[in-house]
Amino acid sequence: MAKKSLIEEIHDWISELEYWEQVLAVKILSHQSIADSDIKLAYKFFLEGNGLEEKKSQQPPIKISSSSSPSAIATDFSLCEIKGIKGVNALKDEQSIPISKNLSILYGDNGVGKSGYIRILNNAFLSRGDKSLLANIYSTVKPKETSCVFKFKDSSKEYDLKFPDHSKNYEFSCYSVFDSSSITAHLTNANVIQFLPNGLEFFDSFSNVITRVQELLENDIRVNSPANDFIDFFDNDTAVKKLVESLSGSSDLKIFQEKSKVSAEEVMKLASLEKNLIDLKKVDVAKKVKGLRKIKEQLDELKEEFKSLNEYFSEAAIGKLKKLIESYLHNKQLSASEGLAQFKTENIGSIGSDEWKDLLVAARTFAEIQYDDEDLYPADKDFCLLCHQPLNKEAKLLIEAYWKFLSSSAENDLKEILEEISEMQTQLMELDTKVISEDSILIEWLSENSEANLNTWKAQIKSVEVTRKQIVSALKGKKWNDEITAKQVSLRAFAQIEKSIQDKILSFNDDNQLLN
Repeated sequence: MAKKSLIEEIHDWISELEYWEQVLAVKILSHQSIADSDIKLAYKFFLEGNGLEEKKSQQPPIKISSSSSPSAIATDFSLCEIKGIKGVNALKDEQSIPISKNLSILYGDNGVGKSGYIRILNNAFLSRGDKSLLANIYSTVKPKETSCVFKFKDSSKEYDLKFPDHSKNYEFSCYSVFDSSSITAHLTNANVIQFLPNGLEFFDSFSNVITRVQELLENDIRVNSPANDFIDFFDNDTAVKKLVESLSGSSDLKIFQEKSKVSAEEVMKLASLEKNLIDLKKVDVAKKVKGLRKIKEQLDELKEEFKSLNEYFSEAAIGKLKKLIESYLHNKQLSASEGLAQFKTENIGSIGSDEWKDLLVAARTFAEIQYDDEDLYPADKDFCLLCHQPLNKEAKLLIEAYWKFLSSSAENDLKEILEEISEMQTQLMELDTKVISEDSILIEWLSENSEANLNTWKAQIKSVEVTRKQIVSALKGKKWNDEITAKQVSLRAFAQIEKSIQDKILSFNDDNQLLN
């Protein structure tokens, strides 16, 4: 028994394939190009053949030749004309070269275009020659494409194939081209020689077209495989959840119907759970309402603290403090002009200073302790309270002048102003501007529900604290700082926040009534 050739074995193997595969295989064996329309038709046959689509297409019978003679294919056509060259040198489109069955000779002067034809042949067919394609260097218009049309003839007809559009067709693998460059390449470069059994190239082409059909199938699977959104309705890992997770086109609906049946006991249990849920919601609503009311109370307290803080740093309060220091400086100057000159002496310096005045005040207070009547000292024959020496007439008159100076209106006014300055300084030093406590429930709520207003308040309070330090420093030094200006914490947002809280309380109360 004669051994079968590879071509015969391929034919036998094709006859066992599915119809859609045979359609493609026969085209490849007959060296026909496989277009996208062929792939789509084969894919349609695939769907119908596997029950994925209703059969509507006619399936013409396929005849698979058992001939083992490859020579019939190789000699069944011939190249008969070269024409329609575009974008190569200055060759004109209307030129054509007929090809003889035996021998064709192309000749002419230098520059007429012989090399241009050879280069396009080197690119279209098998060649190791010069494949550089040059455009017309004398033309300013860039060619849209570089191409050539080859006319072939088989036993029944003539047909055109365009290069490079049909470069994968079998015809272009059946001719070899040799030029002067190819001679050098064959003599100097390494030559890779492969011996492949005739017909083996079929499998590479067949694999490529099968892959193209597979891509259509995979695309349809992607398009027709929506996400399983039903799983989002389940939280716990139950048997039903696992069943829904496995839901697919092949799922058995009877299983789902069986699982969907609810017993009387389960209905009662569900009713009990729903009642418990309603009770829990009632408790939760009441708790939320209570919490919001507490927030509102704390918000009212914070508002009052802001108001109190604003009183210290309003324009009126700042103006009053500035005027207080100005009054101090005026009365100090007035007091000095009213009687300090009489006490000037070379023996004692710093007459009229605060320390000097403090000494007089302390002496008069000490004198009042010695006598029930403060006007009795100094009397005749009294002693000095400091040195215990008898007071002469001049000393007695000097002490009386001291008491008169301390009793003057300017000095009394100055004393009252100093007392007021000291009191305001103490109040501002003890004033706590840190009215926002970071760890309070109110601040946590504001951070989540009114963060912008909270940040604004923090910035304003920081500015108020800077002003407080400036005022304390001015009062201490009895000198006003013109950089001090009024500062206020804005109260505008409170009304909106309070309304928001009240609306939420009303909403929760409505929900509670629905639950009841």
